[in-house]
Amino acid sequence: MPKRIPEGEFDAIEEAVKRFPEGAGVDEILPVLSFKTSKRTLQRRLADLVDKERLVAEGAGRGRIYRLPPKKPTISPQTVEPPVEKVMIEDESYIPISTEGEAIKRAVRKPVQDREPVSYNREFLEDYRPNETFYLSEEARRHLLEIGRSEEGHRPAGTYARRIFNRLLIDLSFNSSRLEGNTYSLLETERLLEMGEEAEGKDARDAQMILNHKAAIELLVMGRRLSTW
Repeated sequence: MPKRIPEGEFDAIEEAVKRFPEGAGVDEILPVLSFKTSKRTLQRRLADLVDKERLVAEGAGRGRIYRLPPKKPTISPQTVEPPVEKVMIEDESYIPISTEGEAIKRAVRKPVQDREPVSYNREFLEDYRPNETFYLSEEARRHLLEIGRSEEGHRPAGTYARRIFNRLLIDLSFNSSRLEGNTYSLLETERLLEMGEEAEGKDARDAQMILNHKAAIELLVMGRRLSTW
């Protein structure tokens, strides 16, 4: 019967990960845990938390980091306008919208002959000067810039490329070994390469084959990089 893991251990690991908003590796998390455990055990607990979607893992191998999943946006009832009734049109249900939005929706759904003619304001286009005049306010532009920033810009150079290479390393090692009759699954291959865990009930030669393929791929990549320097 498998050993039951105390829920307190998972909670303690989550609390430790919270101390690293940008994410942290196993070596960073281990010293700040509130209980003593081995690095190998911590790796297994982190993998379990990822499976339960309580943590998010990024990267692979030594570059793998863990962080809390992004919080789902919440809407404060104090800042939301009173919802209008849901509108049913041709069996379509729409989410509540503002009073102004409801008026616009009704206007555009009118037949063309029932719409009020409106002339085009040509000055709106002629007065525009690229990079000099703006339709949105400075506050709105700054807000859109902030929420559209990529997290990659705050991480060391090469982080994204390293993440892609680590993923490719797992896939190539798995597929090249499978062509030779290896019985490891993709998940078992990933655990072997990232955490050093051999699959239970599998031939040790299968694990060694995958490790050999990984080493060969790394040699090819490094050799290619050296030849371009």
